[in-house]
Amino acid sequence: MISLLDVSKRYKNGHLALDNVSMEIEAGEFVFLCGQSGAGKSTLIRLLFREEVATSGQLIVNNRNLMRIKRRDLLKHRREMGIVFQDYRLLPKKNVFDNVAYAMQVTESRKREIARRVPEVLELVGLSDKGENFPSQLSGGEQQRVAIARALVNRPAILVADEPTGNLDPQNSDELMEVLIRINDRGTTVVMATHAKDIVNAMKKRVIMLDHGKVVYDEKEGGYHEAPLL
Repeated sequence: MISLLDVSKRYKNGHLALDNVSMEIEAGEFVFLCGQSGAGKSTLIRLLFREEVATSGQLIVNNRNLMRIKRRDLLKHRREMGIVFQDYRLLPKKNVFDNVAYAMQVTESRKREIARRVPEVLELVGLSDKGENFPSQLSGGEQQRVAIARALVNRPAILVADEPTGNLDPQNSDELMEVLIRINDRGTTVVMATHAKDIVNAMKKRVIMLDHGKVVYDEKEGGYHEAPLL
């Protein structure tokens, strides 16, 4: 599903964000990508989504070589990945239904398919009764669940969440994690970047720790580690 072999990313200013990173993530896994700010988590996510290109190494996602992907295949690659950010990025003048539907509209989905699919994902994230509400009428936790619904509406094989609980209180964080578990139980691979230690330790899922751009810990049922394990 996701394969990195000796992947490095060096920016033009000389900063080495990722340093010979190797990992394999299988289809259907739930993986926490952890580390302090500057560890390389966000850079890795941008590489997976192909917003940036690795400097060296091999990066395969869904059987596509992202180091050599052709432009015509890039849109298809991004459709097969859903991404959720810490800051929601909802359209304030569109209601919940239309925010989610927009992700299908840009892929030129038929209106009939949009009308069928959007209620399905809103039910999955527990927002069946919020379709007519606008983002300003929702709590932070509800807005984040709308963002998840939008990321899921095109049936991606992989859902990547970048610090999705960063702006949420503990109760809303717990509710969001329950949604992500339901999504994973249905077969979607979930990769979640976070430094939320309590969540990571409670979930007992696979943990990959980064420190200064290097993988320092990778455990199938691990926990959050303060210090790098070299």
